[in-house]
Amino acid sequence: MRYRPGHLSAVTFVTLLAAAWLSGCSTNSSPSDLEPGEVFGYVLNAITADPIDGAAVSVDGVPTTSDSLGYYAVDNVDAGVVSVVASATGYVALTTAVAVPEGELVRRDCVLVPSTTGDEYRFVLAWGADPEDLDSYVWVPLGGGLYHQVYFGDTGSITEEPYAQLDNDETSGYGPETVTVLPEHSDLYTYAVHHFGGDGTLRTSEAILRIYQGNDLRHTVLVPDQYCEDDWWWYVCAFDAESGQFTIVNTLQDSPPLSVVRLAK
Repeated sequence: MRYRPGHLSAVTFVTLLAAAWLSGCSTNSSPSDLEPGEVFGYVLNAITADPIDGAAVSVDGVPTTSDSLGYYAVDNVDAGVVSVVASATGYVALTTAVAVPEGELVRRDCVLVPSTTGDEYRFVLAWGADPEDLDSYVWVPLGGGLYHQVYFGDTGSITEEPYAQLDNDETSGYGPETVTVLPEHSDLYTYAVHHFGGDGTLRTSEAILRIYQGNDLRHTVLVPDQYCEDDWWWYVCAFDAESGQFTIVNTLQDSPPLSVVRLAK
């Protein structure tokens, strides 16, 4: 049964630092004068959320390897924005930027998509510790104004209608929560995220969505810095699965994007 109760904000650090540089403000400290931080996290399978043992990870060029729990850590990381690269046999490699404030411990999980020979879409959602529970929704067009809603209450299937499936539902923060979609239907699909429960809001969630087609990373979308309240929706995109055309909406709103459309089971 699904249990339902009810990270580290480095964004501000990067914004202020960039503003100081752009405005010509001088500082008395160079990066080498700042106390180093540490980057740690877990390397996880995007479909199953299982840990990936033996993944190669580098943080700012310093290599390490994930253990049997998928855990990795690199200390003495220079303060600033650094690059984290993770790869493992059978998975698509991932490169992500991480802001490391002076002297702080920063968690950054690396969620890897299994390699494929197909052209399926994968929507991989990750976020911070709070809110604990964000939910992915996909509306699959069936024609005639009908949609099949794939979410935690109806996880769908990739072997039969609706040819879309919620692969993993995470309720304890961080993710991943992943949806796989096969391009079996014409007309527009819709993807959105709902804040189901936990402290904070979508705005403070540090949510990031990566959209893959096959082995290619098509889009990376960050949750917008926009006013919202509890129980709001992040309307990310509409897309044509057959043509591969995306319209990135990326807005926060108080209702689902297809709230007036009949939903077909």
